[in-house]
Amino acid sequence: MWRHLDGSRTGVSLRMADANAIEELQSELTCPVCLELFCDPVILECGHHFCQQCIIQCWEAKSDELSSCPKCRKSSGRKLRPNSLLCNVVDSVRRARAMDTAAGTSGEFQLQTEDGHALPKADQ
Repeated sequence: MWRHLDGSRTGVSLRMADANAIEELQSELTCPVCLELFCDPVILECGHHFCQQCIIQCWEAKSDELSSCPKCRKSSGRKLRPNSLLCNVVDSVRRARAMDTAAGTSGEFQLQTEDGHALPKADQ
C-alpha cells in the first residue's frame, strides 16, 4: 500500500508499480530488430544493442560495404562487442518467466484493495 505523508492510504498495491517496472525492463531487454528478448546481445560503437544474429543479418541484407546501426543509422564498424552483463540480465528474466510458467502464473499483476482483496479486472 502507498501511505501518504498525512497517514492516509491508497487502495492500489505496490504490485502495479512492480508491473510497470517489469514492463519497462522487458522493453529495455528487447531487440529492436526481432522484437524478442536479446539473444547473444552485442553493442555497436553508437551504444545500441542487438542480438548478434539480428545485426549480422541486417548487415548481410545491405548491398553496400558500409555498416550502420539500424536504430540511429550512424555508421559503425563491423566489430561486434558482446555484452555479458546484458546477457546475464536477459538470462535472469528468462529464468523468472520459466518459474512463473511452472508455478502456473501468467506474470500479470492484479490491483488490490487496502485489505488485500483483488479488484475485478473491469475496475482497473
